[in-house]
Amino acid sequence: MGATAYDAQHDELWSVATWQDQFSRDIWARRLRPDGTLLEYFNVANAQEEQMQGPAIEYCPLHEEYLFAYENFYDGNPVGPTSRPGASRGTAAG
Repeated sequence: MGATAYDAQHDELWSVATWQDQFSRDIWARRLRPDGTLLEYFNVANAQEEQMQGPAIEYCPLHEEYLFAYENFYDGNPVGPTSRPGASRGTAAG
């Protein structure tokens, strides 16, 4: 499950989704152009043995910044919703 946000100022999309291996479920983001050209990607959040899921993303044109939000579980128990900023143009912040 994932989410996408559009940045009209730079004519680009950011997509955020979960990636799972045998130890954890992490959140990754990817920047791309509307024509489908893939640009850089980066890890938004990860931690061994934690299960991060339900990512959401929103863009704030005033600050030219994205906000990532997701649910975090540890050992099957909810840690709570988590959010963190992500600077525009593919640079992770925070």
